[in-house]
Amino acid sequence: MQGSVPIFDGKVFDDWRIKMQAIFNFQDVAEVVTEGVAELSLKATKEEKKNHKAQLKLDSKARYLIYQCVTPKIFNKISKAAIAKEAWEILVKTYGEGDKNKKVR
Repeated sequence: MQGSVPIFDGKVFDDWRIKMQAIFNFQDVAEVVTEGVAELSLKATKEEKKNHKAQLKLDSKARYLIYQCVTPKIFNKISKAAIAKEAWEILVKTYGEGDKNKKVR
């Protein structure tokens, strides 16, 4: 991706989230961020295995995008997430609800 990416430093999460959702859509990874990657069954067909591999690749791309767009302190909070959806949910739970609470007050 060319140009600068939005870096989240723990402030103004809602603005950063909107920018990231645009990036996720542009990079075709929005679905894996919001829905995750389905488990592969033991009886998966070749086609299902191929699709699963493609989903894993998209998930890696999404995690990379998220990792590149946060400060090192925030990266430490999400670095143990196994999939992009999990990392995203940690961010939303940690910072997203805080923005809502500030607006209500």
